[in-house]
Amino acid sequence: MNLWGAGLALDDLLPEVVSERCVHARMAQATCRACVDACPRSAWVLDEERLGIDAARCDGCGLCAPACPEGAVLEHWRPLRLRVNGVKVAFAACAEAKVDGDGTFVPCLHILGVRRLLELHRDGVGRLVLARGDCDACPRGGVVRLDRALGEVNLLLRSRGLPLVDSAFLPSAAWSAELAVARASHRPEEVGRRAFFRRVLTEATERAVDLAERDGEGMPCFVPPGRIVPRNGEGCLSLNAPRIDEAGCSGCDACVRLCPHEAIALTPEGYRLDPDGCTGCGICVDACNRGAVRVERLAADPQTLVPLATRRCRACGADFHLPAARPASARCPICAKTSHQRRLFQVLD
Repeated sequence: MNLWGAGLALDDLLPEVVSERCVHARMAQATCRACVDACPRSAWVLDEERLGIDAARCDGCGLCAPACPEGAVLEHWRPLRLRVNGVKVAFAACAEAKVDGDGTFVPCLHILGVRRLLELHRDGVGRLVLARGDCDACPRGGVVRLDRALGEVNLLLRSRGLPLVDSAFLPSAAWSAELAVARASHRPEEVGRRAFFRRVLTEATERAVDLAERDGEGMPCFVPPGRIVPRNGEGCLSLNAPRIDEAGCSGCDACVRLCPHEAIALTPEGYRLDPDGCTGCGICVDACNRGAVRVERLAADPQTLVPLATRRCRACGADFHLPAARPASARCPICAKTSHQRRLFQVLD
């Protein structure tokens, strides 16, 4: 269905925002500007008091959705999927490709970001057939482009021993011709009774899985992109991977408390890092006042554990922990920062 030209009202094309997922709803000092920077029409407004969309500027292109690391922005666009010779094929053409008929399925191909590509791969789509205009001349071409997203996804899949995403960028006429052939071969065929019931059961199972993956308000549950495809043994790349500088970490646990997906968690062994749970949202980086946390992209050797050593503060008597690799400290981070011991000495004197 050609949503772009289907006569929908602008309100129907505006991206839907799940506000509780946004990093700014979780941390006032968050520095994320992904949606703002991705918008070609400057429709997103971010200041000290609010983050919102200027509906008069937004044209519903959806480019803010793949840019959001936490899936807080939802858009309506989906490529057309057809089964061709037993292979699921997804067709998508941008508004500037000027394809024949109702082939303009997305306003911009670049809304097919890393997350959407991984979801298509998970759902069994084996090939992408794409048509686009001149991205360099298009005002929407300044975002992270589909070519880069495809490259990152295939690097990730190759490291995990999974089939790569096969993609073909075709001229408009060739794209329309291949779409016509695919539609013709996708015509429903007569099936026997057993095959019919098998299909009904499969569709019912897929609907049940879809419902199970939604929250109490019916919204799709957010899964970090690194968890969409399986990790097979060692040597796998991580899409995003948090890394803690053990020499600079103060053991304050701020990153642990704020991480939305427990990509950094406190365990008896120390800080346990789960790179597949990291979305690259940057909350941990913003929360660390010592600059000891960073997020690596496509990490080949992600950090998974920072051992901690427990100590007792000589100033206040409280137990605290620090990375075991750091030199022993006589005072906890709070006392060290507030000079608690010095002030106590002055009072007793």
